[in-house]
Amino acid sequence: MAVDQRIAYQRELRAGDLVVICSGLLEVKAKTVRFVHEMRNSETQELSAITCCLGVHLDTGARKSTPLPDAVVEAGRGRVIDYRLPW
Repeated sequence: MAVDQRIAYQRELRAGDLVVICSGLLEVKAKTVRFVHEMRNSETQELSAITCCLGVHLDTGARKSTPLPDAVVEAGRGRVIDYRLPW
């Protein structure tokens, strides 16, 4: 479940522009995952927008956060990238 999402619009895109979206993990904790998406104009490589999201692993029956499986946390931590957010 997404509990926080921040978007920084950097440059306008026009109808018909082709875009490339690259994503990466920023942080993996016992119950949460923070990740980033970068959207770029595929022709100019100019950065158009950055989105950072925080997701919480949720037990939908109990309606509360619950720990991610250990294997998921370990695998995710091995894929965390170094990325400086603009805010």
